[in-house]
Amino acid sequence: MATILDRRTVGNHEIIVVDSNPASGAGTPAEPSSIALLGGGSSTGKFYIKSGSLDTDWIEFATNGSFVNPGVAGRIAIYQDGSGPTAGVQVDDQYLQNSQAIEVSVVAQGSRTTPIQYIVPNPGNAITTANFVLSEGDQTISGVKTFSDNLVVNGNLDINGTLTTIDTVNLQVTDKLVTLNRNGVAASATDSGLELEEGGSITGFLKTNATRNGWLVKAPAGNGILDLRLSGLTATRVHTAQDFDGLMTLQAAAGVAAQVPYFNATGQLTSEVGTGTNSFTWDATNNRLGISTASPARTLDVGGSSIFRGDLRVEDANGVNFEIRQASTTTSTSATSAIQTLATTADTVMLVETRVVARRTAGSAGATNDSSTYIRTVRVKNNGGTVTIHSVDSMYTSEDQTGWNVTFSPAGSNLEVRVTGATNNTITWHATTKIQVSV
Repeated sequence: MATILDRRTVGNHEIIVVDSNPASGAGTPAEPSSIALLGGGSSTGKFYIKSGSLDTDWIEFATNGSFVNPGVAGRIAIYQDGSGPTAGVQVDDQYLQNSQAIEVSVVAQGSRTTPIQYIVPNPGNAITTANFVLSEGDQTISGVKTFSDNLVVNGNLDINGTLTTIDTVNLQVTDKLVTLNRNGVAASATDSGLELEEGGSITGFLKTNATRNGWLVKAPAGNGILDLRLSGLTATRVHTAQDFDGLMTLQAAAGVAAQVPYFNATGQLTSEVGTGTNSFTWDATNNRLGISTASPARTLDVGGSSIFRGDLRVEDANGVNFEIRQASTTTSTSATSAIQTLATTADTVMLVETRVVARRTAGSAGATNDSSTYIRTVRVKNNGGTVTIHSVDSMYTSEDQTGWNVTFSPAGSNLEVRVTGATNNTITWHATTKIQVSV
């Protein structure tokens, strides 16, 4: 006879735990008419459930072994896939998938002072707190993340945002080419380039201009901006920087050997073909400049007539010089006035020759176009700062009206060439004076 170990009523059923199979008899369960085996095998463990009012209404449940397999300390139990009665029921600390063992375990931590918590959030809520990331597969991580040590990315790095800040001492890029404005639409590269910031303000830059046909360059301590326009280029051009100090001029057209360049009507730097009368030539071997000659024979060789709109001076290394000066004035009275003032140098002697042409242009006296011409010569001495004149030679005088005149007069350390007109005569005077000085 079986001994009842425990007996409980659950709802309309009675559960009895015995130490052996029930036998027929009053107060004890009868031999069950059917047996339900969990796992389908030999019955190493059994329990019975009362299924009806009859003594024989019992159902026997038997197991063929343990449904919880022994595991390794620290591993977390996983339900096995299995098949038959044990499908999704048997648990183990490993799970085989594609012939590979999957196991979840807690790694031993040394010398920790705070507990470790793995919190699984509500599936319906966003994850706001976590201290782990996936080591494989795709994952989206939100929120601010701070890395307190080096970050190494073995693969492509895509950063999608509005501002990227790199706060390091130096940035080293191994790549040979950096592309700015990547995937920009057509005509969108305006103001693309590099900027320099000092004290919270942009003080220097290298970037494209507003029309994208040139570059703007500004140094932090510079006062202006270099606007390098490339809109005039029709083909690739190469410029080699010269190895000397000074201003640099970009040449717009090919030059001709030995020719002096000049700007043409369109502002381009060019030079003429160096032959015949169209030459503007520099002889670098002999230090000679030729105008309208391709082969200058002197330091300045002009192959044609010349006009000098100012004083002309010729001198040599021995202290002798020769000058030609011109001057003009107008008189309307008979008073004497200076038409030229010639400075002298202490302890020198000068030979001065003045040629004067005068013509009446208005007035109530005299006749229209009354005129006169004069040639006057004088020797001038400057003795310790005192100027004296000697041997005035009035070698030529021709007048329509008498009373007009040309004379010389000392004036301090200067020599004046003076003219005298007539009352009610407006006279224009032109003087050309040659001065030879010996020191």
